[in-house]
Amino acid sequence: MSFNTLRWESISCDPRDTVFNEHLPQGGGVSHTIMDEHRFAVFGGLGSRRYNELFIFNTRENEWFKASMENAPSRRCKASLCCRKIETTTTTTTECSSSSSSSSSTASSSHSHSPSSTASSRNTSATCSEENHGHVVGKAWNYKLYVFGGWTSEGKTNDLYEYDVAKDEWKQLKPNNSFSPPARSAHYCCCVGKYMYLYGGIGNKKYGDMYRYHFDKNEWECVNAMQGDVPLPRSSYGGLLVLEGGGGGTKSNTQFFVTCGLGCGRYNDTYLYEVQSKRWTCVKCSGDIPSKRGRHSCVLHEETGNVILYGGFTGTECSGECFSFNLVTKEWKMLQQINPPPKRESACCVILNNKLYMFGGWGGDAKFFNDMYVASFE
Repeated sequence: MSFNTLRWESISCDPRDTVFNEHLPQGGGVSHTIMDEHRFAVFGGLGSRRYNELFIFNTRENEWFKASMENAPSRRCKASLCCRKIETTTTTTTECSSSSSSSSSTASSSHSHSPSSTASSRNTSATCSEENHGHVVGKAWNYKLYVFGGWTSEGKTNDLYEYDVAKDEWKQLKPNNSFSPPARSAHYCCCVGKYMYLYGGIGNKKYGDMYRYHFDKNEWECVNAMQGDVPLPRSSYGGLLVLEGGGGGTKSNTQFFVTCGLGCGRYNDTYLYEVQSKRWTCVKCSGDIPSKRGRHSCVLHEETGNVILYGGFTGTECSGECFSFNLVTKEWKMLQQINPPPKRESACCVILNNKLYMFGGWGGDAKFFNDMYVASFE
């Protein structure tokens, strides 16, 4: 599949979610992450105030779910948010008959505002036979979201929170080794296996360091990421994208993708980091290389092996430009846009089911967006 154009349209959410829409964050600095093939989550942000609400958007149902506020992180912007997908098994006792299959199908199609209802109904498989004597063994997925750091009204922070989607519960995680990365904001995190990786950001200074958090041990450790073509320290670099398989890496050689960002000025360079060798490589790019910028949005289009870059702050104004980067040819290409949204920086962008979704952002001149757009690739 190749594409040169994005065709945008505005999304109007389910009328039943009017109450939620009134409380959605307005502005930028909103953290976001993809959960599964139909859902993404947003947290925090800065507009007319700082926010600490967590919302999950279901693209299939076209509606928002608001998470519990009990034990939630304090209000903040420019934190990191990432999702860990955990495989679980369930065993229930039932009668092995066609009627049980029918009732299961009916339950799967029923409407629910539960944050985990979509996942449980579409990611569970079950078997029933004489051998298991009416025991239905199912495989399901549980999702946990992690918020680290950010910029609160009292300054930068380095606390870590976990949100259990199935339980709709928050809890603060205090590392067993009493060690955490320095407080920061405008950084990014990503989940790879049993670890969550953190790179860059701004605190007392611009950071170019890397850390990883071990989920099972509940411990942080510093990663020696100072080999190869080490990037200059930076923040607001659009995302720490994980490349595996079609994205340019393999399961045994996972890579991170970083482009542009803010440091001592603005950058428009591109880097790949190999997790196994702990080595950076500066990518020699060609084509329509984006101008220097930060607070842009980057997202991986896995089907085509391209990275999509949208918007950002170029130094004088917000940008509405959109680029694609081919991970094989290392070529940038500016995309044409039909019915484009207003220019903005710090928007939340995700690709689900071959569509690009965009939420919120700053528009300059105190414009705080909490609108939603979706684009088709043509």
